[in-house]
Amino acid sequence: MKKIYLLLLFTSGITNLSAEISLRQAKEKEELYAGIQSDLISSMGSLRGDDFSIASNMSDLSRLYATKLSHLQDLLKIKDNIDNSQGKSYVDKIIDERITSLKGDCDRDRAMIAGILPLIKNSALLVFINKLKEELNSTAPMLQGTPEK
Repeated sequence: MKKIYLLLLFTSGITNLSAEISLRQAKEKEELYAGIQSDLISSMGSLRGDDFSIASNMSDLSRLYATKLSHLQDLLKIKDNIDNSQGKSYVDKIIDERITSLKGDCDRDRAMIAGILPLIKNSALLVFINKLKEELNSTAPMLQGTPEK
C-alpha cells in the first residue's frame, strides 16, 4: 500500500508531521460517505416534516465529504507525480489548507449532529445519521496530525 507522507510548509519553516493519509484511506472514506448519502436519499421517500429536512441536509453533508475527500485524493496524486521540490511544496500548502478546513468541518459537523439526534423521530433515519456521525468520528483522527492555523 503506497502512502503519501505530508510534509507541510509553515511560516516557521518545514515541519514533518506524523499524520499520513493514504490514497486508499481517502478513497475508502469517500465511498463510505457516498454510501451514506445514498442511504439517506433512499429513506427520504418515507419521511415527512423535520425528519425529511434533516435527511436532506445530512445527505448534502455526506455528498460534501465525499467530494472533499475526492479532491484530496486528486491533490495527493498530483503531488506524487511532481518531480521538483518547489512544485511539491506548493501542492503541500494546498493539501495543508484542505486538511485544516476538513478537520474544522468535521469538528463543527460532529457537534451539529449531536444537537440534531434528539430531534429525529424516524428510527431508520436515526440509524443513518448515527452512521454519518461514526464516519465523522473516524475521519477526524485521520486528520489529527495536522496543526491548527
